[in-house]
Amino acid sequence: MNRSAFFASIMLFLLIAPSTVSADAVNPNFWNMFINSNGDDPPGYTDNVNLFVNGNRFTSDTIWDAFGHRRGNYEPTTFIFLDNDAGTKDNGDNVIGNGGETVDRLNWELVDTDILSTPRRQLKLISGYQVTLQSDGAANNFNRGTEMFKFMAEGEVDDVFDNNGASGAVLRQFIPQLSRSYEVDLTRTTELGPRLNEIDSVLPADMPFGTVLHVDKIIFNAATLGPEDLETGNEGPGLGTNFVTSSAQVGSKIEDAFGGAISTLEPTNFIFGDNPNGLSDDRDNLLEPGTETIDSVSWKTTEAISIWGYELTLLPDRTPEGARLDNRGADLVAFYVENTLVDLIDFNAYDARLTRYLAKKISGDDFRLEFTRRVGTSGIRLNEVNAIVPEIPSVTLTFLAGTAGLVLFRLKRLRVAA
Repeated sequence: MNRSAFFASIMLFLLIAPSTVSADAVNPNFWNMFINSNGDDPPGYTDNVNLFVNGNRFTSDTIWDAFGHRRGNYEPTTFIFLDNDAGTKDNGDNVIGNGGETVDRLNWELVDTDILSTPRRQLKLISGYQVTLQSDGAANNFNRGTEMFKFMAEGEVDDVFDNNGASGAVLRQFIPQLSRSYEVDLTRTTELGPRLNEIDSVLPADMPFGTVLHVDKIIFNAATLGPEDLETGNEGPGLGTNFVTSSAQVGSKIEDAFGGAISTLEPTNFIFGDNPNGLSDDRDNLLEPGTETIDSVSWKTTEAISIWGYELTLLPDRTPEGARLDNRGADLVAFYVENTLVDLIDFNAYDARLTRYLAKKISGDDFRLEFTRRVGTSGIRLNEVNAIVPEIPSVTLTFLAGTAGLVLFRLKRLRVAA
């Protein structure tokens, strides 16, 4: 299949696929192989799939059949892990990899681009998975069965269950999370490699298929800002209003942390006020006004918005040689929506951009950030505050519109030819 036909097949699928689901639901296409084409299930986002038996990597094109590919060399539409002479069945202790049992593993990643090759690191929200396993049945000693099954995302264990050699689909759900790399570990009912028919994702109801998350640099910006001005650093107006800060340096404007460049002191930065009696963070990972100075900024948006996270840029002082200092650095960072704490992190006065994804979508029009100081007398320097929001890339919508016309034109030509 040539490249044009490949992308046309993807676009046709996206045109006819439903854009949303009414509740968290199994999506049979999301983890499908990106390269799927004619004769396969519709393409999805999976790129690299690696296979391991007891830590030893091996190669088999039939693994793609567990990801919607339908042209494997052996038992098309299923995948069977490699048999080996030293295969050892599960030892019954419900701990994967303990006691010399054989552990079969596969891991996979999402493509680093979306379907239209727009550069971005994919981070997708999932709320579970469905795996279809199949043994040879009781009459055949449950050969090819799976005993224990473990699912991991981004290197963290999300789920473990005892399958006990059963055949069929198993649906498992957990707290929604953002991820792009996954791993499953299996132990064997007998010495023979387990059979894996299919593994599919469960997607939250409010994330349409194809949606990606991105940093929106405008939506939190001060609504009072003038038009974008690249020369001054003004990013242009957003929805931010009613800004209130706990303190401020003379000449420092909070709007500069929200897209502006109007301060007479360090334009594009905001600095909380110094305090000769200020208290440094006491290192107990709690925000306690009586024992440490807390800098804060609250704001509203002109309408309620939905976010999946936030991004901050914090800039402590540096020496002329570039070494980081503690002055103007933040230790604890707390983020509130509608007066509810939704995130807390110990930032350790780093000079860096902090990107934080939330476990689920949060909606509201009332936001607040609180910080503890690394150096109590020194007000924190806040460079930028942004929101993380979902997006179906505009290039996708534009391309889909063009593809729709192309598909309709092609169908018309086919009818004429017939």
